[in-house]
Amino acid sequence: MSNPAPEPQAVSPDVAVRRSLLWIDKPRERTAWLWIGGEPGTGKTELLRTVAGRAADSVFVDCAGRPVEEIAQELAERCGAAQPQRYDTGFADAVRHISRSFVVLLANTQWAGRLRTTVEPQRVVGQLVDLLRRYTKPGVALRLLVEVEDAPAAVASYAGRHLTLARTADTGPAPERPASGAARALALAEARDVPLPVWSLLCSATGDPHTEQQLRELTAADAPTGSSWYETHQDDLGTSVVSLRHEPMAAEYRRSLPADEAREMHHRIYDVLSAATEDHDSVRNYARTALPGHAAAAGLFDDLLGDLRLLAQVDHRTLFEAFESVYFQRPVPMNSRSFRLRYLTERGVVSSSPGEWLALLHHSLMMEKAEQNEGSDRSEGDEEGEVNAAPAEDEGRGGRGHQAGPAAASQLWAAAPRIRAPWRTLWADGTAPGTLTTWHLVRRPHVRRLQVAETPAGEIAAAWGPQGNLQVWSMGRGERLPASPETDRSAAGQILADQGLSGWRPAGEAEGAVDIPRMPRFVRRAARRGNRAVMASEDSVFVIDIDPEESTQQAPGVLKNMIRTTTKPGSAPFPPEALRPTPAWYASVWPAGTFRRVPATAVPHGITHTETRTFLTETGLPFLRGEFLELSVLDLSTEPLEEADWADMDSPASPHRTADVAHGPYYRLGEWQGARLLLEGGSGRVLQDGASGLTDALAATSLRNFVLMVRLYYWWFASDWSVDDLEPALQEWLSTTDAEAFASDCWQRVFGDADFSDRV
Repeated sequence: MSNPAPEPQAVSPDVAVRRSLLWIDKPRERTAWLWIGGEPGTGKTELLRTVAGRAADSVFVDCAGRPVEEIAQELAERCGAAQPQRYDTGFADAVRHISRSFVVLLANTQWAGRLRTTVEPQRVVGQLVDLLRRYTKPGVALRLLVEVEDAPAAVASYAGRHLTLARTADTGPAPERPASGAARALALAEARDVPLPVWSLLCSATGDPHTEQQLRELTAADAPTGSSWYETHQDDLGTSVVSLRHEPMAAEYRRSLPADEAREMHHRIYDVLSAATEDHDSVRNYARTALPGHAAAAGLFDDLLGDLRLLAQVDHRTLFEAFESVYFQRPVPMNSRSFRLRYLTERGVVSSSPGEWLALLHHSLMMEKAEQNEGSDRSEGDEEGEVNAAPAEDEGRGGRGHQAGPAAASQLWAAAPRIRAPWRTLWADGTAPGTLTTWHLVRRPHVRRLQVAETPAGEIAAAWGPQGNLQVWSMGRGERLPASPETDRSAAGQILADQGLSGWRPAGEAEGAVDIPRMPRFVRRAARRGNRAVMASEDSVFVIDIDPEESTQQAPGVLKNMIRTTTKPGSAPFPPEALRPTPAWYASVWPAGTFRRVPATAVPHGITHTETRTFLTETGLPFLRGEFLELSVLDLSTEPLEEADWADMDSPASPHRTADVAHGPYYRLGEWQGARLLLEGGSGRVLQDGASGLTDALAATSLRNFVLMVRLYYWWFASDWSVDDLEPALQEWLSTTDAEAFASDCWQRVFGDADFSDRV
């Protein structure tokens, strides 16, 4: 809401009450909204309370200190539109179910959020209020009165009408800022109320140490008048806490600090809290809630996500709030630690308890692929058998330069001994969203039937796909096993279930309930036997160990969010393995033996381009039969590279169109898009002869680039993108590889022609 707005004509509270009630009573057929603004202390919240007491069918919600998700849940419940037992489109669906016209009054939206480093105020106005405006069904006309920091700016951004309250004579001037750094420390706190030990720690971290006794004396000397700064009271647990008397004081103090100075102070607070999380109950509790906010303010959010000890301890609710703040209006980098959080919140995976959150976070780590090792064991001189070997994995490190995989998941679990989880993932076979490596194809299961079977070797998990294809795993360890006659023998005493709109139900039934821990909606099928269950999701097949006692303590209803994340995924970086591609990497996505090399003695003498000769002998070409990209490539093990005369070809394309210099001779590589694919021996360029009608001859400026582009394209084409589609990223990668070639007719047709065979 940064648009410039005209200076409003401020009115007294009494006038504002009368105008608000008249506005509410005005007959209208559609939802309308009124923004309430004014300087701090002008009585905006009291105005809304007064109006709520006089208006019929009013719903008053104080947003101060609350996240947008919690506010949305309360509104849905009080308007009779909550559906906690059913998956839906979130708050938009709840708004559609509001059946009569309410007066909704949202106070203190500018102070929403558990943290001070937050964008919850923007989310309340930009998402929640916007959904109330747009999704009310015909015949229902809500009246929305919303307190904001700047009402005219809200009108400029979101339309509607506004009232601005005037400062009255008895309001008095704003209190002078104390000279002591204690007030600054309290303003920099991420929680609005802090115990004295925490306040003392914050003072030390920000460079003005105060003992707890000194702070007691400071607050005692600050008499509770209109000019006082501090307020002491008891929190919900009976602990004595201190806060700034008015939250605008903290906002003003924070705005006055230079950005670098504020960041440095939050950095020092983060360091102190990170080292003190086990020292004192009040400090530990504060760190659990506030550490994500300090990390976000200090530019250390990624560091927090990388510290599994801290990550296991922090409050997941403030972790997600800080995440939204860090990536508000800027993309979340793919293959980053934060991308894990983005997919969890995008899918509505925000749990109701620390134990459920620990189970979900542990599962996400188990899902992440370990880093592909491109070390010396993958040298360019590997023999063909070694070239086509499966890539090695380092179980404890993610392909993104941070901890991931089962080793990291175990560390996370060990770091949270006080938290009891309802279930724990034993193993997972699949690909997590946003975890990219082009070393292997992305494979995700399509499971139509799932069960536990008993064999002489022990319990196995069996999953059948849409065409009846079967995969089998050991229940205990997750090793893939060959199918056997026992596979189809369903073990006794198991519960088979699938997940519908109302959560788990007996498999094949339209309704009903089963004893299986609640899961996010993307988990589709389950088979439970005893305290273990095999499950199939959009990402993987996995097995969990269930804590039966803890699992019964979890919240009822389905696992969903009412308000979607505001974050957007960033573009995927160019794969580092494709910067210096090895023969092993080129071959890793195709069946063994797909790449065929040319013996050095068999390379035609007319191919004088050194890089091309080396590529043919050390990497070779994939033998392709037109299964994708409308591309066929010779089998170099049986077909020699034969010279072709461009002048003999009836073609509108010219080899000279895309380069100043062209050096024959030309050698036939295969066919592409109905034209002959040729290698220019002198320059190493790859050309097409134009027989298909494409007039740009250039397919790639080098043979290496062409094969690299084909390899990247095949990885995308043959992978399963049911969760995340990387076509825009792929196009960026191809342009990065060979911008001149990607701009040619040949490659543009691949992505722009609806009749291109891969799209049909």
